Amino acid sequence: MYLSVKHIAHALEELRNVHPFYGITFIACKKAGLRVGEQTEGFSVDAATRSHMEEHHKPVPSSQHFFQPFYKSSGRWLAPKYPSSGLQAINTQSFNPAFMHEPNTNSWAWARNYVDVLEIKLPSRRLIPAYALCVWLYRRCDLTRFRCPSSLIDKFMSDYHISSDERDRLFNFSIPTYADTPLGEEIVSWEDLSLPRPPDVEPASGGRLTYLCVKGAGPVSSMEMEPAERLTLVAGDNGLGKTFLLDCAWWALTGSWAGMPAAAREDGGRRVSIEFTVRGAQGGEQRPRRVRYDWKRLIWEDHPGSDTLAGLVVYACVDGSYAVWDPIGQEHASVYARKEIWDGVMEGDRKIEGLVRDWRNWKTEDDDATFQTFEAVLGGLSPSDLGILKPGPMTRIPHDRREIPTIEHRYGQVPIVYASAAVKRVLSLAYLMVWAWHEHQIHCRMAKRVPERRMVVLIDEIEAHLHPRWQRQLLPSLVNVVRHLGEQVEAQLIVSTHSPLVMASTETIFDDAKDALLHLDLQNDAIALRKLDHVKYGKIDRWLTSPVFGLEYPRSVAAEEAIKEARKLQKGEVEPTPESVGSVSDRLCLSLADDDDFWPRWIGFAERYGVDL
Repeated sequence: MYLSVKHIAHALEELRNVHPFYGITFIACKKAGLRVGEQTEGFSVDAATRSHMEEHHKPVPSSQHFFQPFYKSSGRWLAPKYPSSGLQAINTQSFNPAFMHEPNTNSWAWARNYVDVLEIKLPSRRLIPAYALCVWLYRRCDLTRFRCPSSLIDKFMSDYHISSDERDRLFNFSIPTYADTPLGEEIVSWEDLSLPRPPDVEPASGGRLTYLCVKGAGPVSSMEMEPAERLTLVAGDNGLGKTFLLDCAWWALTGSWAGMPAAAREDGGRRVSIEFTVRGAQGGEQRPRRVRYDWKRLIWEDHPGSDTLAGLVVYACVDGSYAVWDPIGQEHASVYARKEIWDGVMEGDRKIEGLVRDWRNWKTEDDDATFQTFEAVLGGLSPSDLGILKPGPMTRIPHDRREIPTIEHRYGQVPIVYASAAVKRVLSLAYLMVWAWHEHQIHCRMAKRVPERRMVVLIDEIEAHLHPRWQRQLLPSLVNVVRHLGEQVEAQLIVSTHSPLVMASTETIFDDAKDALLHLDLQNDAIALRKLDHVKYGKIDRWLTSPVFGLEYPRSVAAEEAIKEARKLQKGEVEPTPESVGSVSDRLCLSLADDDDFWPRWIGFAERYGVDL
């Protein structure tokens, strides 16, 4: 059994108040057996501290840097030369009175009054938190035999030869409340702690968004989201923040805004912040990174980055624009307007040939694997009424000097610039996914990197422009179509929708273990995001009256109001008279179909008041 993330995180907070001399030099010399008042030939404080730091302060094996949990440092990560430079200066200057030492020799001893010196030099006379120091030193040890916190402290006292005088004057041996946290079954990895990575270690990649919390910004006072591993559906009424939520998710993943930055609420005060966690395939529980709003400059603080970079990210915005972010180089975050997706743009880092030219380029390449992928993705997203959308031959159209691709479907062959809005939306989505993946592979070849396996796709109002037939089909197709990019590619989809048809389409694919249904609604005049159980409602009208959409009746507004008035009469909430029953009957006749299931409940009632229907 091992100390948990919670143990270590709390201990690190306490150790911020400890001077590095006490946390490194003092205990390193104690464990090495440095004598008191009698100088020892051949003893090197530098060697003792380096040995100690090699054992306890190198949590990332691939890094040459030392991690510094104590407060007196230029940063959390220290250069390899720190034990013989920065720490040596502390030992020989700031804490020189605690030692007996001949300059330029390896002859060292504790001064006879060293405890007096160390007690006086305690920062703010604050004692060393013994349990927190134990957590740091024994975080990778099997503590099955040391489940009692006091027994861990006893181990420290013994291992480091702590005297009773040192115990009484230098240490605080009280047991903090977090010591009662259960032990874990595995050693906590550095990634689990979500701390800054060493400067000589590249960030991990292939991350997905696992947590997002927005406070005091946009339409919300506070909102938390925990996206699922594969598919996250976000539903809710207009104006409650679905687009805002996706914009913040994009920012958390990429460090840039796809449009306007999130606006801070005037009533947010100092609480305005965005917290997020990007988790890699092997990462455990992590603490969120937080960014606050700078009221003086009226901008968000700089994105802190993450030890885990997101995989390739594609954001399909509701206005037809797209944003793409490539983790290779991290400067490849670009937003493309709808026209630029089709016609291209050659501007700075936003260069893209566009669908019209790339269609031709991919088709005429010697290795047309990219075009075959595009064909497969487009075919997978095709609607049942039009049949499989197939690329046709190039053609020319009036007043355009380019060769224009055509699309073949059940109704014939159409130049893509004349395709319907729905076909154009799906063409754009298929193109951007394939283009982003194609460009990512090129970047990886140039950087001699292995391509990512994870892709994050954000889609706002996935049903936009789509006929009900296509709405019932697109999302399941999208979940499956990612495999055409590569056998190992995994996608995290975060999708907003207003459509009961889209929701119904998930009944056959939704997996509680890796999917989530989230709903935005108003609670006590505040917007709240809550997780709903995914239920198979079957019929579309049952989805409309489900908690996801919240309609009282799956009918027109006129029919709903007429039925409400009819029920008031039936329940006696309003005194029924032949006139009132007749008036409501006329409204029902105008708004209900002849075979509506409300008629059997009304006809008998109306006849009792002389109304013949």
